[in-house]
Amino acid sequence: ERGLKDALYVTRNVVEDGKVLWGGGAVQQTLAIRLRRYAEKVGGKDQLAIEAFADALESIPRILAENAGMDSVDAIVRLRKEHSEGRISYGIDPIAGDIADMAKLNVVDTYRAVRNALAAATETATLIIKTDDIISAKPYEKEEKKEKKGEEEEKEFGKGSEF
Repeated sequence: ERGLKDALYVTRNVVEDGKVLWGGGAVQQTLAIRLRRYAEKVGGKDQLAIEAFADALESIPRILAENAGMDSVDAIVRLRKEHSEGRISYGIDPIAGDIADMAKLNVVDTYRAVRNALAAATETATLIIKTDDIISAKPYEKEEKKEKKGEEEEKEFGKGSEF
């Protein structure tokens, strides 16, 4: 019963959206490659955050490969090669235990499912970065206040003065 409901929801989403994306981690691999290229242009702390997000996206095909009993490192290297040569529909085929063209196999993900997963991942990453910025800013503010207080005391009492 649940499987039937899931199938109906998937069908509804495809009909409403009118779009599907290649499955098997193909979309995530493409996004990871493009984000890494973009990160090279950005530099600094932002580059590290973008690369970390790309690594997280690439974990999808890596996990698919592991679950299919494949050598995940080898699978990702081969998948990167296919994608860098423009074959962006290549993904993990868990049945064959290999990488394959998802277009030929008709393996797809719904646009809505991928979009929602990416939105949730992006929101989570943004929240983590903002939280990290807040946490790392607090000690800095305290240190800044201590320095100002020390400077004010020097002005008021002179350097090295004792009470």
